[in-house]
Amino acid sequence: MTGCFRGSPPENAAHARAEKAYDPLILIHQDARETTVDRSEIITDESVEFLRQADGRWRWHARTAEAAALLGTAPDAPSMLSFKTAMEAAADVAVHADAERDATGRHVMTREYIRRMISAIALPCASCADVYFGGVYWHKRDADGANWGVAIMNGTGDFDGCLECVASAREELRRLYSIVDEA
Repeated sequence: MTGCFRGSPPENAAHARAEKAYDPLILIHQDARETTVDRSEIITDESVEFLRQADGRWRWHARTAEAAALLGTAPDAPSMLSFKTAMEAAADVAVHADAERDATGRHVMTREYIRRMISAIALPCASCADVYFGGVYWHKRDADGANWGVAIMNGTGDFDGCLECVASAREELRRLYSIVDEA
């Protein structure tokens, strides 16, 4: 994947070099020399676009069917999470692109990654104020093929309201992601 982040300056020299080498707005064609870019330089082409929202946060959008299949989303659908910077959004694309798939086709992610996603999804829910999710735990695959759940929450907030607020997003996460099977 190659290209630029719309509206965001490169964060270091490696990104600037990669952006200049691959930006479709600057590069009309490549010559016979193939430029190699390390995946850690996180760059994208027109197959993934990074858009800044009105609140200043960034989301990635898979713009082609191939990118959507690789990233486990629908074409043109925004990422489930928003990010502080375009580089954080690009790092999330790299995590998805590099993630193994299990037998059900789900991306295999770490427990911490899934816990952070659930916590981030809960942030805008007023009923989730002062509600903290526990860790993600493994269980045998259920009827829907999911193999994880979230441990009991703590805090002084509205647990039932918070669970209701995040329920559909949590089920979407369970559809898209699994953790390493322990048995």
